[in-house]
Amino acid sequence: SADDGAADRPPPPDEVKKDFKEFVRMFRPSGESLENKYRDQLRRNAHIGTYFLEVNVQDLGGFKPALKAGLVTQPGYYLPLFEEAAKEFALDIGAFASPADAQPIQVILYWDDQTTQIRELLADQMSRLVCIPGIVLNTSKTSCKVIHATLQCRSCKGYHRMPVPSNQQVQPPPACVSSSQTGAERCQKNPYQIIPAMCTYVDQQFVKLQELPEKVPTGELPRHLTVHLERYLCDRVQAGKRVIVVGIQSLAAGKAVGPSRKVAGLRRPFLRGVGIFLSHTDVTTGTVQFTSRSQCWQPEDEANYLQLSKEPGLYEKLARSIDPAIYGLEDVKKALVCQLFGGTRKALPDGSKLRGDMNVLLLGDPSTAKSQLLKYIHRVSPIGVYTSGKGSSAAGLTATVLRGQNNEFYLEGGALVLADGGVVCIDEFDKMGADDQVAIHEAMEQQTISIAKAGITTVLNARTSVLAAANPRFGAYDPLRSVEDQLDFQSTILTRFDLIFKILDPRDPVRDVQLAKHVVEIHKASGSRPAPAAPAL
Repeated sequence: SADDGAADRPPPPDEVKKDFKEFVRMFRPSGESLENKYRDQLRRNAHIGTYFLEVNVQDLGGFKPALKAGLVTQPGYYLPLFEEAAKEFALDIGAFASPADAQPIQVILYWDDQTTQIRELLADQMSRLVCIPGIVLNTSKTSCKVIHATLQCRSCKGYHRMPVPSNQQVQPPPACVSSSQTGAERCQKNPYQIIPAMCTYVDQQFVKLQELPEKVPTGELPRHLTVHLERYLCDRVQAGKRVIVVGIQSLAAGKAVGPSRKVAGLRRPFLRGVGIFLSHTDVTTGTVQFTSRSQCWQPEDEANYLQLSKEPGLYEKLARSIDPAIYGLEDVKKALVCQLFGGTRKALPDGSKLRGDMNVLLLGDPSTAKSQLLKYIHRVSPIGVYTSGKGSSAAGLTATVLRGQNNEFYLEGGALVLADGGVVCIDEFDKMGADDQVAIHEAMEQQTISIAKAGITTVLNARTSVLAAANPRFGAYDPLRSVEDQLDFQSTILTRFDLIFKILDPRDPVRDVQLAKHVVEIHKASGSRPAPAAPAL
């Protein structure tokens, strides 16, 4: 109906720009604060030559909900108006010396209260503002993108300047615009040629985003999404970082396939990024930096942890809470608690650093719950990657160099890079090849991964704890042989482990009866009541 069409129609551009100027001028973080958060930020950035404005979408919704609702549903209409209003407001407050010195202002959005997973992106969210968490797999080199093309007619030598829409190529007019306007002799058809030196460019970068490992359903592969970043969003993140991307879901024309070379109806989804930030960055004042709510400690959480720290026997309670279904292994569980909490990285006066993360190796007989412990640690760790030694290679654990669509090489991080700040669980460590074990020497001790391949020379962070499980050389531990004879590892890899536990399955009837009773109690509980060994925290 006509009423529904009027309700869906956006407000006039002048009204949108007026509302956004009012937001930048009047918004304060709290009612009693005298700081104009965004006005001061805009003036400060313009004075140092960084022409962008970082805006929290929650602040926009608190100031005027209609403005936030319009931005979420129609970002392609509202965002350019926001940038025009920011440029005009910067001129009003004297951020530029004169109108001739005015520069375009990029509005960067931060939004983390309504995240959407990559596999949840559907057709009804097309051209809408979405907030997507993920891990950066690789980043391309920063390239140039044309936003205004300057064309010259071959016949009359007249110039014509035209804007270039996002994610589209330059399409010159079929006829000369100058001759049609002046009424002179018509020029030939398709007369225009591009003058690269007179075009206007912006920086552009492509980022490959993968959904978080803990969000991938069992039995399915992680999904990927390409993110297009422009201007001041380029070179903000590196491979292996956990980020939250605010962007507009868009479609690009697919590649022509088959002998007919037809692409009708084929579209490739991508995300046009309008904001990107690390998911574990602390909230700070001054420059706007946000974080996901799941990583923030609230005051009530701190009070609970302080109260918990005063309880007697806390270390033992935490150790017993490590997979209570597993019988025994008290010392191993205490070591895993220390590994999850981690140590303190130390910087010495001479500039060298000492790692604070622990590396633990579980070596023992089969059927002693080694793999179960690894699965549990992977599940409870905030950042965890689980892999098997037989199915892992040196490139898969560290990093690999791949060739992109335009024949340029790019770097893609492996398991140790993706688990930066967490735990890497490697099962069947003894089945890993010797060359693959050598590849993780640097990551386990120096906590970095050095790459020098295909013209790419860089160092990636791998600040992870390694938890590995392995069997002795002969499959089971032989008490008649020495320990050295049953370790099928090189001494160089053994020195990287801080704790090595020997887990045995002794032939003891009394212990077997106790273990059998424990297993029966676990099955009898079957979810109706907690396991008997679980502590009450």
